Amino acid sequence: MRKRLIALVDCSAFYCSCERVFRPELKNRPVCVLSNNDGCVIALTPEVKALGITMGTPYFQVKDQLKKLGVATFSSNYCLYADMSRRVVELLERFSDEVEQYSIDEAFIAFSGDTEQLDASREKLQRIAEEIHFTVLKGTGIPVRVSIAETKTLAKIGSEYTKKLLKEGKVPAVCFWEHPEKESFMKNLPVEDVWGIGRQWSRKLRGSLINTAWDLSNCDPQRMRTFYNVVMERTVRELKGTSCIPLELEVEPRKSLIRSRMFAKKLNDPRLIQQAVSSHLFRATQKLRREKLVARELTVFITTGRHAEVTKHSRISQRLTRHTNDTFILNDIAIQLFEKIYQSHTSYGEPILYSKAGIILNDLLPNNPVQDVLFEPQEKENPEIMKILDSLNTRFGKNTIVLASMGTPKKLRNVDMGEKNAVEWGMQRQFMSPRYTTVLTEILRVRI
Repeated sequence: MRKRLIALVDCSAFYCSCERVFRPELKNRPVCVLSNNDGCVIALTPEVKALGITMGTPYFQVKDQLKKLGVATFSSNYCLYADMSRRVVELLERFSDEVEQYSIDEAFIAFSGDTEQLDASREKLQRIAEEIHFTVLKGTGIPVRVSIAETKTLAKIGSEYTKKLLKEGKVPAVCFWEHPEKESFMKNLPVEDVWGIGRQWSRKLRGSLINTAWDLSNCDPQRMRTFYNVVMERTVRELKGTSCIPLELEVEPRKSLIRSRMFAKKLNDPRLIQQAVSSHLFRATQKLRREKLVARELTVFITTGRHAEVTKHSRISQRLTRHTNDTFILNDIAIQLFEKIYQSHTSYGEPILYSKAGIILNDLLPNNPVQDVLFEPQEKENPEIMKILDSLNTRFGKNTIVLASMGTPKKLRNVDMGEKNAVEWGMQRQFMSPRYTTVLTEILRVRI
């Protein structure tokens, strides 16, 4: 009989850890990372939590406190984080052919074997968990917590147990399957901390005297389905050790793609806002070609945000005659759509200050040959030019070749670094670190 166990690998304070990898002096210093436009705290190390600062706190409220306490603050560097995540997953693939990247900082790994072999190898699985931890730490510099259990939900609980090991100064890696402290830990784990439960369900569960993970694991799955839904039934079965949530080894093709960003400051100039629209369209079509997809519908939207003195939310869509991922074709349409919805002033003469623009590509399909529409004119696509465009930007760096409607390459590159000499619609990134692993000019230099 075959038995299957699941390992969860969770990167600790991932964004902060990525910043620490290339700044060794930050090893014992509190670190936090801010959201787009340096709006609020979205990642923080345990040292920052100990100072009383929580996730989601607006930066302006704690700006002085962070500076006074010596907290190293960074703007979000998504290029760096995505590449470091890719490197972590590549290392995990050494341990199994079945790896699911659940999020940018989490991955599940499947281990299969004969029941007799696994029953006799809990110690071996413990060593494997520790080996995964040290392999990722040595290969990337990212500290991870590793837990092995019968199901995804139990592996999540095991990951909570590794936090206890970390506080005790032990390696944060555990084989939670048949662990001697498993029952006592689950009896002390609040039910809202069970994967997929959350606050709303936990209030109802506590009303039924189901207060802990252990209480929930002892419920009847069929009754829980009757009083809640099938998701709750699966959670209970997973807590009992029956796997109900399979690994998703193949990512399903997306059905839509959205690109948008808040501006660093509110804008009224149509030229600048249109540059942002073209830039988002350019990045979106690059991603379409990378994922071998084509789109049939394009939406352009601009907004002042709901808290502006003068509010305006405009969007417009156009159905294309055929599916395409050609940047030139879609950009021409995007500009036309933007011109239709842009309004500089209200009917009372008040200027409308926009805070965000973006595009949405819908009705995505795999890029396979499609039948042309016989009686409608067809836009001429440029597949070879698109291939050259992507190749140059991949080889020589982002924004090597851009559309004229986006602005100049130099200013666009400065947008990514949050520098002052950048296009006005770029995000505010006052504390941006270099993209050490993806941009040649920003690679770490070591003097000998």
